[in-house]
Amino acid sequence: MQLNQIYTKTAKGLEEIQTRIHKLPAHLRRLLIMVDGHSTATEMIDRLTTLGDVQHALDQLASEGSIALL
Repeated sequence: MQLNQIYTKTAKGLEEIQTRIHKLPAHLRRLLIMVDGHSTATEMIDRLTTLGDVQHALDQLASEGSIALL
C-alpha cells in the first residue's frame, strides 16, 4: 500500500453498500462506507483509528475488489 494514494469505491464496493450482497464483515463494511475518493490512505488511517488496523483493512478491501486506487 502506498500511503499517499487515494482510494475510491468500485462498482462491487457500491453494490455491497447498497445490497450487502458480498456479505463483508461489519468492520470492513464500515471502512468501505468511509472511502470517499478524496482522502489519502494516511489521512484515513489517522482519522479512523477507532476502526482498528485501517491499513490492513484497506488492503483487504482492495484485494477483494471493493476499492481501487484513483
